[in-house]
Amino acid sequence: SLNIQKLFYGDKFLGEAILNAKIKNSLLQNIEGKLLDNSKPYLHFNDIPYEEKKFKKVLFRVDDLGLFLNKIKLSESFIEGNGDIFIILDKENFNIQSGDINIFDSSVKNSSFLARMLQLASFTGLLEILTNEGIPFNKIVGEFSVNNKVVNISNFKFKGFSLGGTVKGNINLSNDKINLEGVIVPAYAINSLINKIPLVGQIITGIEGEGLIGVNYKVKGTTDKPVYNINPLSILTPGIIRNIFFDFLNSDESTTTK
Repeated sequence: SLNIQKLFYGDKFLGEAILNAKIKNSLLQNIEGKLLDNSKPYLHFNDIPYEEKKFKKVLFRVDDLGLFLNKIKLSESFIEGNGDIFIILDKENFNIQSGDINIFDSSVKNSSFLARMLQLASFTGLLEILTNEGIPFNKIVGEFSVNNKVVNISNFKFKGFSLGGTVKGNINLSNDKINLEGVIVPAYAINSLINKIPLVGQIITGIEGEGLIGVNYKVKGTTDKPVYNINPLSILTPGIIRNIFFDFLNSDESTTTK
């Protein structure tokens, strides 16, 4: 059992930490603990049974995603948010192999990535909300895997009353190169109502997570100097048609900016 009053990881101050575990055959087992800020828990974690003996599965229950991301200096854009993050670790070196995220009731404010996307897509009303009080998302879900310091993102979706969308692609942690693409859908709640109409909704809006009005985007380059590509023709194109012609239209790289 450990009770640490002030826990630092490098230059990151994580607050107070409480850890309980058992050691068997030189391996940590039955790990559980929590991180606290001003005596209030913001992250709980514990390992759970996993069929692959070579790996360990850890569940992180997040009480305040924004605070956690701020603590580890990953992002200052998220506000609040709660949910679960599952991580698969290699037992020998504790390297992350894969994971999935389920976050609810979070908001994003002053995100340079999202701001640039909204600006290029001419969603100026949402850009104003993002700058002021932040855009709320009732659900953020997705899966990822890690291979040779390359994070592969698949099936990421964010859903909110004002905005929804998808993200897929990869981020190379060794050279900070990014290659991401997806769809941004304004007024997601209204668009998604059409999707719920049997058969007709699927034909009009395409796959789940997209909507009637939306834009395709791609982001390449590096995390410091990303290059954004928006297809302006996709804003009025029904989802299923947009899916069919995305690769063809994208070769033209209709709108490019840094």
